[in-house]
Amino acid sequence: MAPLSRCNAFLGRIFLVGSVFFLMQVFLATQCDAGASAYVLLEELEDELDKGGAVVEVGSDRGEGSTAFLSSLANRTGREFFSVDFSNEGRQNAEQACGSCAHQGMGEVWLENEFPKLSTAGTIALAYLDNYDWTYPWTKGMQYKQQQHVDYNAKGLELLNQRSQEVHLLQAVQVERFCTERCFVLFDDTWPSAGMNRYSGKGGAALAFLLANGFEPVQQSPPDTLSHLGWVLVRRLPAGERPPRVEPEEIRGARAAASAEVKPVLLRIASPAEGGSAEGPQLSVEALVQGAVEGEHTLVVHSEGVEVMRVSQWEGWEQVCMADGSSWREGSGDCDSTGRRVTVMINDVRPGTKHMMLQVVDGLHHEAASAQVSFEVV
Repeated sequence: MAPLSRCNAFLGRIFLVGSVFFLMQVFLATQCDAGASAYVLLEELEDELDKGGAVVEVGSDRGEGSTAFLSSLANRTGREFFSVDFSNEGRQNAEQACGSCAHQGMGEVWLENEFPKLSTAGTIALAYLDNYDWTYPWTKGMQYKQQQHVDYNAKGLELLNQRSQEVHLLQAVQVERFCTERCFVLFDDTWPSAGMNRYSGKGGAALAFLLANGFEPVQQSPPDTLSHLGWVLVRRLPAGERPPRVEPEEIRGARAAASAEVKPVLLRIASPAEGGSAEGPQLSVEALVQGAVEGEHTLVVHSEGVEVMRVSQWEGWEQVCMADGSSWREGSGDCDSTGRRVTVMINDVRPGTKHMMLQVVDGLHHEAASAQVSFEVV
């Protein structure tokens, strides 16, 4: 996770207006990929942790406090704690937080080779997997992200989102190997799809593996939560309720097949018009979406390059008739082709040139459609 001190936050109000529902969401847009610091939720699970199993953190903190928090939790419950990070900086931070708990190495390698040697318990009751940084679109040009690329390259690593998912999958395989009867695994920078049955972000592939091998979601961020604030907590089912084992290779194959089946979706921004103007301080953006499936697709709204909203419910939006594939008319009667009109309203928008991008993504967060618009707010 990126240090919270690197986040420059601003506050605005965002409204969704439809024929069936009205939703107000307070939006905190950060200029980093800091995640939701979901580890603080683990305090509520203190009494539910299996006896004896260790607490393991892969990805020592960079100032947000997870290592000290988990160390304190382990001490209170009388169990071992290990914090593992591939970098010198991460190991040094962990040493300051918990001393001998700090270890350096790639998490998946350390779990496979070192954990069995170092752990007296030999099992894991709680794992917090929050490493191998995820790159959000609006962070690519930031100085700290560019430095991350340098740091990763120095270790012979590529800072790629696909690689982040693969590494977390390898770690989940090892955690499952040492898991206690009802262990917990928490992922940050991970979010559920519209149907709540697929996940993206760091833990996307890892969760596919764990859910196929006898884990179930305990808590998770709602599907409309901004992706960089997403998190998922899963717990292992009792032995008698677990399905037959599924190997990681099968998970990879199923995800690859799903990726190849991305269905086309039509997305068009109707207003403001490209190069046009719109009145502030309340800005209304209307879009037509055709082909989006409830439980499968999510609309992601970006303003000035930053994700500001996720919309996963489609049935509540007004159905409109597609006139010629690029425009619509009111109502949907006597019409062979219909879509849904989505209206996003943003308050407190300052005058000046604005740029917005809308995306429709599928359950694996692959883009099914996108549209952009630049305009003047007056």
